Amino acid sequence: MGSKEDMRLNAFQTKRLHVQDWQAELGHPQTRELIKCDLVQLITPEVVQYLPPSLALGTQSDPIERWIKDRQRGGRVFRIRRRDRNLFLGLVFVFSSGETAVSHIGYMFVQNAWGQGYASECVAGLVAALSGNGAMTLQGGVARDNAASARVLVKNGFCANEELSDNELEIFQIKIA
Repeated sequence: MGSKEDMRLNAFQTKRLHVQDWQAELGHPQTRELIKCDLVQLITPEVVQYLPPSLALGTQSDPIERWIKDRQRGGRVFRIRRRDRNLFLGLVFVFSSGETAVSHIGYMFVQNAWGQGYASECVAGLVAALSGNGAMTLQGGVARDNAASARVLVKNGFCANEELSDNELEIFQIKIA
């Protein structure tokens, strides 16, 4: 899983969620427009407040299209939807830092999905889906002010790595086989 091409995971499901790589969907103009509408709901100041500034919308023309292109260059992006209603809930990101056995994860959910256990369920599903694909370490960085996201990772077996953390960002890791 050292690179985008090495990761074999294209989709996974949990009890309530369907999580699928968005790349194929972006190739269809009609679906791409639906994804852009979903992103308008997702990329709000409240949602991105604890995330890296690069995940906020820019001020250039067609900022959603630019945002999509920036994410495509940075790793794998998966759309998260409710299985029963096909309702868009958010995105999960998996990208390599160049180290073959370490991949970074991130996630963001529409605000009305917060507090319903979707993030925990999605991370658990991701870890389960990647298990058995060879030994690797997953890392997730969480702003120290974002206790809810830290709880999601800890609940799913991630442990804080203080050596990699700093005053603003806490890094969590899990080793999977």
